[in-house]
Amino acid sequence: MQREDLNALEEANAYRLLLEQFDITQEELAKRVGKSRAAITNTLRLLQLPTDIQGLVSEGNITSGHARALLQLGDEEGQRKLAARIVADGLSVRETENISRLWISPRAEKRKTVDAKSLAPIAKQLGRALSTKVRIKLGEKRGKIEIDFFSVEDLHRLANLINKGVEPEETAVKSTLSYLQDAPQTEM
Repeated sequence: MQREDLNALEEANAYRLLLEQFDITQEELAKRVGKSRAAITNTLRLLQLPTDIQGLVSEGNITSGHARALLQLGDEEGQRKLAARIVADGLSVRETENISRLWISPRAEKRKTVDAKSLAPIAKQLGRALSTKVRIKLGEKRGKIEIDFFSVEDLHRLANLINKGVEPEETAVKSTLSYLQDAPQTEM
């Protein structure tokens, strides 16, 4: 007797059993069951989850889409934490995927950024060192420093100050770097 209402883990176990029993490739299995090889591979990947998370999938507390997003994390501790949040907060698969992407991004630590208001003292320090108005603008991935100048001669003066590294400027830059390291950080 065959069941059509297998959950994703039962399906993954069945695929694994067929692969082992008949010594066939995932490609061959995909043709026999009428699915793509990618679908077979993704379903089999669910078996890599810790058993407690597999239990959440089997019980219907999280979907196979949630489980695939959890697999992106790689480490079991992170998977468990996010699985608990999925259950507690009722996260959608899309929300889970977005959180997973942020979590695994090699730049995730760099995404922590200083609050824009906390950069005002740095802009003032730079402005004093350059004797002009300086603004710092933060974007999602990078920032800009805008320096006002009033004539071509003023632009040359600023360029010379920046290129020569005048002592007060060095002090401002060092204190700026120190300030950034000590400033409260927020997640973007």
